[in-house]
Amino acid sequence: MDSDGLNDGEEVNKWGTNPVSKDSDNDSILDGKEILSGTNPNKADSDGDGVNDAKDPEPMNPNVARSTTQASKTTTATKHQQSNGLSGIQLLLVGVVGIGIFGAAALLWRVGRDDPDPPTPVPESGTTSIPVTKSEEGDADGDEDILTDEGQVLKLLRNNRDRMKQVDIVEETGWSKSKVSRLLSRMEERGDINRLRVGRGNIVYLEGAKPNGARSPHEEDSYS
Repeated sequence: MDSDGLNDGEEVNKWGTNPVSKDSDNDSILDGKEILSGTNPNKADSDGDGVNDAKDPEPMNPNVARSTTQASKTTTATKHQQSNGLSGIQLLLVGVVGIGIFGAAALLWRVGRDDPDPPTPVPESGTTSIPVTKSEEGDADGDEDILTDEGQVLKLLRNNRDRMKQVDIVEETGWSKSKVSRLLSRMEERGDINRLRVGRGNIVYLEGAKPNGARSPHEEDSYS
């Protein structure tokens, strides 16, 4: 419903996210992208380091933000001492201490990077929500970069009152007829969509939007 890359049922029953908001925790990252990267879509600061996930270079590693903050404090203290006319020896000592702290911060950052990455969530079988992948036809712009081929088909159907001619899906996506036919066959097997023969073409529709004048629900696709 909110085009965040997650199926509405999954949002309610599995992730606990808001199915009518593409960014449940208002951290400027779509819920689908948070699930893929391993961050918490219901928590703007997943690792509790005081830095919003969108601004945190490593949102699942609290050591990075803390090390950066400590280095910043050291730099500020050094500048303050210099402005008060410290001697050369004092400045040298401050520099040595600063280098030591910076080295420790770098070590902590490296250790954090060596930690195993959080597991990538795998969608449950039979759902239409699939993690971000590159479409066979290339990446789309904006919010489309988190939609799979199946997601784009479902979005087209919702934007056209839950049903379209198969030939119109071919035209709207720019994909080949054979690709659309194979894709729709997989989606029909999973129960994501339905297809009916009307005349010489197929009508693709979502549950509850069945058209009139259908011939057979499982005839061979005329576009394959």
